[in-house]
Amino acid sequence: MEESELRKLLQTKNGCRIPVMLPIPDVHKVDKLPFMPLPPYNRIKDKKQKFRQLLEEKATKRKVNIARSSFEYSECDALEISQERHIAVLRQCAEKVQPPPMLKSWERKIFSLIPPKLRNAYPTIAEDLLKESKNEWNRNLHDLAVKTVIRDVPGVPRKRYEEPHFKFHGVTPNYEKMVKFRKKLQSGSLLLHPFIRLVLESSEKTFPEFIINLSKYRAKGPFHLDDFHTKVLEEIKKADYLVSSTWYSILANWLKNPRCLKGMKPKRIPDFVSCATKIISMQIQELMRRSIDAIITSLGNPECVPIINIDLDFNGEFIYDPSLEEVFNVFHNIADAIAHIAQRLMPIEQYLKIPYNYDALPVKYNDWLNKDSHDRLQQQLNIVFEPLVQYLVDLRVAYSMLYGAPAKTQLSKFINQAKEFEESRDKIKYFQEIDSDITAVLENEYFNCAIVCQRRMINGLKARALEFINDIIAGIVKTHMGENDSICKEFEIIAAKALKEPENAAELIEQGVYILHAKTVLVEVLKERILRQINIISNLLEMTSLSPEHVASNTRTVNWLTDIKPIFERNATAYETFKAEMEENLLTKIAYLNKEVSEITPYLELLDNMDDIDHTLEYLEHLRKLVHRLDDCDKLVSWINNEEVTFKFPVSHYSDLEELKDFIKPFHNLTYLVHKWKRSFYTWMDGPFEYLDHEKIEQDHDFYYKEFLKLSKAYRTKIKQQISEGVEKRFQGLVDDPDINNLPAPMKLCAQAIAEIKSWRPNVQMAHIMCNPALVQRHWDEMSNIAGFDLTPNAGTSLRKIIEYNLWEDIDQYEIISVAATKELALITNLNKMMAEWTDICFKTSPYKDTGIYILSGLDDIQSVLDDHIVKTIGMRGSAFVKPFEAQVRNWYEKITRVNATIDEWGKVQSQWLYLLPIFSSKDIVAQMQEEGVMFVEVNNIYRRYMGSVDKDPHVLEIAGGMGVLESFKIASGMLEKINDGINNYLERKRLYFPRFFFLSNDEMLEILSETKNPLKVQPHLKKCFEGINRLVFDPEFNISAMISMEGEQVEFLETISVAAARGSVEKWLVQVEDQMLKAVKSETELSYYDYPNLSRVDWILSWEDGYSDIRN
Repeated sequence: MEESELRKLLQTKNGCRIPVMLPIPDVHKVDKLPFMPLPPYNRIKDKKQKFRQLLEEKATKRKVNIARSSFEYSECDALEISQERHIAVLRQCAEKVQPPPMLKSWERKIFSLIPPKLRNAYPTIAEDLLKESKNEWNRNLHDLAVKTVIRDVPGVPRKRYEEPHFKFHGVTPNYEKMVKFRKKLQSGSLLLHPFIRLVLESSEKTFPEFIINLSKYRAKGPFHLDDFHTKVLEEIKKADYLVSSTWYSILANWLKNPRCLKGMKPKRIPDFVSCATKIISMQIQELMRRSIDAIITSLGNPECVPIINIDLDFNGEFIYDPSLEEVFNVFHNIADAIAHIAQRLMPIEQYLKIPYNYDALPVKYNDWLNKDSHDRLQQQLNIVFEPLVQYLVDLRVAYSMLYGAPAKTQLSKFINQAKEFEESRDKIKYFQEIDSDITAVLENEYFNCAIVCQRRMINGLKARALEFINDIIAGIVKTHMGENDSICKEFEIIAAKALKEPENAAELIEQGVYILHAKTVLVEVLKERILRQINIISNLLEMTSLSPEHVASNTRTVNWLTDIKPIFERNATAYETFKAEMEENLLTKIAYLNKEVSEITPYLELLDNMDDIDHTLEYLEHLRKLVHRLDDCDKLVSWINNEEVTFKFPVSHYSDLEELKDFIKPFHNLTYLVHKWKRSFYTWMDGPFEYLDHEKIEQDHDFYYKEFLKLSKAYRTKIKQQISEGVEKRFQGLVDDPDINNLPAPMKLCAQAIAEIKSWRPNVQMAHIMCNPALVQRHWDEMSNIAGFDLTPNAGTSLRKIIEYNLWEDIDQYEIISVAATKELALITNLNKMMAEWTDICFKTSPYKDTGIYILSGLDDIQSVLDDHIVKTIGMRGSAFVKPFEAQVRNWYEKITRVNATIDEWGKVQSQWLYLLPIFSSKDIVAQMQEEGVMFVEVNNIYRRYMGSVDKDPHVLEIAGGMGVLESFKIASGMLEKINDGINNYLERKRLYFPRFFFLSNDEMLEILSETKNPLKVQPHLKKCFEGINRLVFDPEFNISAMISMEGEQVEFLETISVAAARGSVEKWLVQVEDQMLKAVKSETELSYYDYPNLSRVDWILSWEDGYSDIRN
């Protein structure tokens, strides 16, 4: 609508008046028409019902046909088939019947019913309505023709057609009300106001269909993203100007007209302003919605999508510039810009000179529509730009050898694992071929939505390929220099070993063998490696230039072939010189050894005089010197033999040295053993009394006695053998002489030691009695009473003094006291050990299911320890040696028996408490058993109080052995017994009221009775109470209307059962369920019985539940 037309409309004399409404049509004109113009009664519901009935009949017939056994068709069946085929042909012909067209006079009559003003203003709509009437005419006549030819049921006459009732019968009793409300609507509706009509009409003619036409931008060719964004925003600004300046200024001029609100009551003005504001806002929002939807629709059309110039870059990752996210943001920004047009319109109150409290007319696009449009826009953008995303995926696959961190990692792994130069060279050729393929890539890639410039990507891929080639070359250079260093290091090792001065003959011979191997084998191998290095360096010169360090490394490696020869010559000269010097040194050492042996031999005569047991310390000093000299000679012999083997000389044997060793070393060991015996003897006799261990004294005494006997026999046999063989170097003396003084020195020492040990043997018993660590003061007092004087040890007491007291007459009494002390010590030690074990024994707690309550666990381990300690304590109490600490043992026994009883009671209370806790957690049960509820609260307090004590201090002995704990749990156990009796009586009353409860266990009954507010908890237990009921049908108010079996068959109750009426008593409404179950079954059985004659057997079986069919059978 042009601005001039709008101004012309404002200048008319009726521009500011409410339009005159048409008069009420005369309904009696319908009586003169040859037909009824009102639409017929809608029979769709009846048709749907008949169609459903037909489907049910077909399904029933099909079910019977499937269940019925197959049999041969009879002649009658063939006739029925032919009849059905005949009816089908007739129906097909009737469908083709063309009804006569509507008469022209009827068309003119219908057309005349439309007011001329509307007919002239909307000719297209009038033609469409007439066309719709013709189609309805043709359809109804066609249906009538088909029904005339074909009957619904063959052989049954059709019912006479009855004219359907009209929905309205012309003038009704509500006619006056209709007229009244019509006038009220005419005077009070703001939508009929001229300004509102002006807003709607002017927006329809002024506003474009949509703001942005994307197809126009596609026709202009590719755009850079910023240019595209700028041009679109400019077009949105033009649309904003159209709405804000052109269209709204026309409305503002109309509002400035003094006759705008003429005739309107003042109290209606706020409603008018609100209505006008919302209508203006809705028209602008509708423009926003159409424009955004047009963008989304255009993106769905490939011919309308604008073309964007995008650069593709590669810098370790394929990326678009601008990125797809930036492209998406531009389109979303365009949508947001459209949703924010006309935000600074002056309020209507400004033109009407009415107070207002906001800056601009509120035009806000609906939040839900805005979010939905952005979501749909993003979905469409994802579809449009999906080829670009897929193109990136294809590029990543095609250039996976260059793309991302894995390619770099794989290349590094290859460089580190490449052993041969040829592998690296082939890899370089591979990347060079890739570089050639990249060069052949097209500069631009064309898509429907974008033109992708790939110049930067090509440069990036070529740079990455060159980087990988350089890395491989660097790896080859590094490996080459490493090989050079390895070769040089091998030469340096050869040179160092060749120039090293050997310290002995073995090293000299080893050096000679190594140098020979190096000349013949190692140097040749190194020479081959150097030639390969030279071949590699020649290939490297074709690929890259060498660094100064690399050149120096190659030079140093090649020069070793000439530098190693002078070193070999120097080694050959030094080898002969060292060999001569070492042979001369060997002869010198042999001469020194022979001299040393000859000097030691005269000392053997001194050993025959070392036969006094009291001078063993002096003998040891002389013998140690001889033994050290013999050890030095042994080392020298070992060195001489090694040198002889090295020089391949005959190995020398020194029998004189072996005879000296066999003579001196055993005697030195014997003398040292005698010295140890003397030192132990003086330690026992005169050492500190409190540190003596009677068991150690007895063991050492027996050890010395056995050792001296064994050595005496060994020397007797050895000396006899030496005498018979005529050995000169042996001990002098008579082996079998009864006189100790005539025995050889070793045997004489053994005889003296054995005699002293035998003479001291009785004192072992005294030491065993008096050195007992179990003796305490009361034992020493008893011994003192027997001896007649004080025997209590003090700082000056020794075993020698005890022996000198001459206590042998009463030794048996002393032994009895010592044995008793040992037994008492064992008892008190075991008692203390048991007490110490309980310091680490604690109660263990664990959470009970998901309740958050902690209970005792692991009581079996504590019980096993208790049983063991009780048995041990009972054994102690029966011992004859328990009297000194009988009270302590008795107290310990009472404590652990109390702990045992407490733990037993605690376990019983805990098991019963856990069983009753969910029961008394239900307020329904507590309300019905108030006395038991009070007792359970007291038990609960006792249990939780002591569990809190366990949490603070979990030690078993302190908690379970404390005073009052056992008594409290006994009280709790007694109350639990009363509670259990109360629960059993309560359940018994419920069972007597509803006997079917006898089928349920106590736990199941308590679960039902504890959930009286939720009857659905009863469902799982119905199968045990009622054999045929699987569940009941509850409505939202928990009224029971039907029962359902295991097979899913549902039977409705004759009366609805109200659970609320039972007031929480489950047994009451279950009794009603039982009563209704019997009545419903009886009723259904009777109905099925009476229905049997009216249906075939198959239909009857399918119509009624299985149970009633079984009863009828």
